[in-house]
Amino acid sequence: MSALLAAGYIIFALLIFRPLWNGVDSVAATGESLRLVSFNINKDNPEQREVARWIETQSPDFVVLLEARDRAGSVSRLLKKQYPYQYDCRGDGNCSTLILSRTPALAVMPHARGDAENRKAISALTARFSRGGEEIAITAAHMPRPWPMGSQALRLRELAALAAEPSASQIVIGDFNNVPWSFSMNRLAVDMGVRLMSRAVPTWPTGGPAALLPIDNIYGRGCLGLVDLTRGPEIWSDHHPLVMTARTGGCGG
Repeated sequence: MSALLAAGYIIFALLIFRPLWNGVDSVAATGESLRLVSFNINKDNPEQREVARWIETQSPDFVVLLEARDRAGSVSRLLKKQYPYQYDCRGDGNCSTLILSRTPALAVMPHARGDAENRKAISALTARFSRGGEEIAITAAHMPRPWPMGSQALRLRELAALAAEPSASQIVIGDFNNVPWSFSMNRLAVDMGVRLMSRAVPTWPTGGPAALLPIDNIYGRGCLGLVDLTRGPEIWSDHHPLVMTARTGGCGG
């Protein structure tokens, strides 16, 4: 009986932590590289200029900002010259989940259907871009906290239904307020057909000896290859940013 219980626990652990070991061996894409920064900057961040300067030093092709505000002196406005193409989750400039790009999107799909700022709608968007002659979809999301029980799971299923891009390579990135080995995040990965690319790097909270939980994550599907992943410094937010360099394309038939 004890051997059966032990085997059961091992199988359970393998299933729960499947995203961690299943995501390490990403597709060996050989095409054009892209660099991406994702950062929940904290809506009350008093050092918007410091955040903008740090992002500039990373020289990303795309920037995902969460809890961002479109106002004088904000990070998005400070980066407007370098990233003139800025898209938000409602499509009207009134949503704090943003994708910033050096090049224009082929298409943009805001996923919020209502007041995303007060958690009455999903705070997410998808934008399609051309990289090296191939399309890649970037989905940025800021999910609510996982309580009351079940509320976040509903939003994650909504995200999967709205944002799945089966015909193109896709990056799904943001603050999920959940760890990748939870049941709801496992289901998101299965529903969207994505694998974990951020390898569960702890990003939250800041202010202590070390971050504890990987609640900011990057998933991918299609012809994508991870080149490099680093965690950024503490910059007046309770989250650390993530910086990813990847390759897309060149995977053959």
